[in-house]
Amino acid sequence: MWFNYFLKGEFWGNFLVLLRVFWGYPPLVYFFSSLWSIIFGVSIAKITLVNTLFLVGAILGVYFLAKEISRNNLVALFSAVLFSLFPVIGDISRNMILDLPLLVWVVWGWYFWLKSNDLKNIKYAWLFWLMIVLSSLTKLNGFLYLIPALLILFFKSLKDINIFLKLVIGGLIYIVFVGWWWIGNWSSIYQYLTGLAGQGEALTDPMNLLEWQTWIHYLKLMVLHQIGPVTFFVGLFLAFWVPKKEKKNVWLLIVAVLIYIIFTIIKNKDFRFTLPILAPMAIWMAWGGVELIKKINKFFGLFIFILLISWLSFNFIENGFGWPIKKTVVLASKLPILGDVEWIGFDDYPVRAINKSVWPNEKIVNDLSEEVKGEDQTKNVLMLVNIEELNDNNLSLYKTILKQEKIEFGSVGIINQFNNDEEIENMIKNFDYVLVPEINYEASPFYSINFKALGQARDWVWTNRDKFETLREYKLPNQKNIFLMKKIGI
Repeated sequence: MWFNYFLKGEFWGNFLVLLRVFWGYPPLVYFFSSLWSIIFGVSIAKITLVNTLFLVGAILGVYFLAKEISRNNLVALFSAVLFSLFPVIGDISRNMILDLPLLVWVVWGWYFWLKSNDLKNIKYAWLFWLMIVLSSLTKLNGFLYLIPALLILFFKSLKDINIFLKLVIGGLIYIVFVGWWWIGNWSSIYQYLTGLAGQGEALTDPMNLLEWQTWIHYLKLMVLHQIGPVTFFVGLFLAFWVPKKEKKNVWLLIVAVLIYIIFTIIKNKDFRFTLPILAPMAIWMAWGGVELIKKINKFFGLFIFILLISWLSFNFIENGFGWPIKKTVVLASKLPILGDVEWIGFDDYPVRAINKSVWPNEKIVNDLSEEVKGEDQTKNVLMLVNIEELNDNNLSLYKTILKQEKIEFGSVGIINQFNNDEEIENMIKNFDYVLVPEINYEASPFYSINFKALGQARDWVWTNRDKFETLREYKLPNQKNIFLMKKIGI
């Protein structure tokens, strides 16, 4: 019976639905987080704690990668310390996003690649392939970070048949463990590689490869947002003293440059995409600092190095805990190419100041639970707000915590825009309730994938106001209003 069901198209249709249940995102971290929640319970704090484990894994990965390249314990230690103090690392370690787990697999993947000695060491070769698999099952773009290493191995295989055979074996391993995901989500992967950009092209997604601004976009993000201008320019000076002819360091430099090029070519851009490059950046800063101390000028090198670590530490403490400076202190200037540069920014980055504003997530879920009380079937709620504090994912989490099983939240998903009103109406037919913002509220960042679709759906609801009954109105901390409506005329 089970074998016959396996052969039917119905099985494969359901299997594809299962593969796409996370909007095309691979399932690995969702699986880890779900398992963690089953064991330790569901709460925002407990789930976010998973990120701490990944943060430790990333720091250890940088330590061992630095040790493998430099063969110096002091360089490895300083690399790990610098990396852990980069502002953006502090930022992502406090948010449950896929980029930190991906960073772990990528850094360890580089380590195992170098350790495998061109795949000659079987143990490290297997671990290298494992990291490629884990990267691909963590995020759609995960495989891209290890393509440079594979390209280097491929060119070496042209002169060594053994390397080529091991690449073929590795490719088969990848197909077995990841190929099924690619097949089920090919449309999402293709859309990521070729689109998902354009709403804020000039600012967030520069695409014209013939313009120099496109090629320095990620450099600006690194200087201004990932590590800060002071750290960048001091680190650039320290990196100058790194030994230039160390073979493994040259390979790592090639990898970093190729990753930069790959993500510059891809249309969709985000400063999270180049996070793995910060690992070699930290290593070069630490290595150059140690070389400066050992071979050039001990006291000057120590002074620069201690100054850099002190600066990063002070930034972390001040922005994380608001101590010892109590008020916002910002020193900025305009530079050629980079534009406005914030040299000193003691405000709310990377850790935001405490905000006591209460968003109505819990009240919305409780109100809906009252509405559906006594209903036999689950009711679907369309959420037309997509901001950090309030969206369908947040409400789903509150629903789980409050144990309200008769409500399901959804959104327009990854739809960029609707072609006509009929498409919007057909989508809304799948829902029983709608949470809609007031007509003049753009309840989504302009760079969101579904920014235009959300606006179209919002306008359609207000245009067809007679098809809905308003049940509740919620005042948000940003002084905007959203409305809970029940569908009555569709």
